[in-house]
Amino acid sequence: MTIGPQLIFLPEAGSTNAVMRGLAQNGAPHGTAVVADSQTEGRGRAGRTFFSPPGGLYMSVALRKERLPHELSAATLRAAVAACEAIERVCNKSPSVKWVNDIMLDGKKIGGILAESAGSYVILGVGINLCAGKADFPDEIRETAGSLYGCAPPPDVRDRLATEIVSLTLAQELEQNAEIIAKYRKRLPMLGRRISVRQGSRIFFAEALDVKDDGRLEVAIEDGQIELLDYGDVTVRTL
Repeated sequence: MTIGPQLIFLPEAGSTNAVMRGLAQNGAPHGTAVVADSQTEGRGRAGRTFFSPPGGLYMSVALRKERLPHELSAATLRAAVAACEAIERVCNKSPSVKWVNDIMLDGKKIGGILAESAGSYVILGVGINLCAGKADFPDEIRETAGSLYGCAPPPDVRDRLATEIVSLTLAQELEQNAEIIAKYRKRLPMLGRRISVRQGSRIFFAEALDVKDDGRLEVAIEDGQIELLDYGDVTVRTL
């Protein structure tokens, strides 16, 4: 089902990013979005699987690169800001972000972002768990995953969220990257705190200092060295 020229709703997709990539190859208009109720091959960063059961919000937005006032490296951060603001407006909840692409609520991951380059497009993938209890998640993420609603969400919340995310994403074209990064920083409670970082086989402790305009995380390692991180799994230390 298509609503207007931009939103395409599907009951199921392998991966909305993959569907959107095919549409982009055929010249999809700037701002076109694919929204699915479930994914059978949902993907996260670094090739991970993204758990995508029925009843969630899984969507991808295609943006033409010549319309974007920012570098590709900032796309994930901008999408995270749009998703958080949409959740606030539609659901009256206050999510935060865990660098670089996790959407958090009450200490649990409720969603994630996957930004990819596809020729002359940037494809922004957004996945949000709407209604799932602890027992619904696979064992490996059961302790860390959560959802916006523990039971059935309000009527039409998925479609309203999707529409708001597209609207906010397109509105960002009028904002400078520094403005978006400032909004992102406010969503990042780990700044100023001690963290552990895993980069492949490398694990180290540091203090999270700042997020730079290109999206890299500035940290102070325990020996005093300052490092800019392009990637990594980051966790706030509780001790």
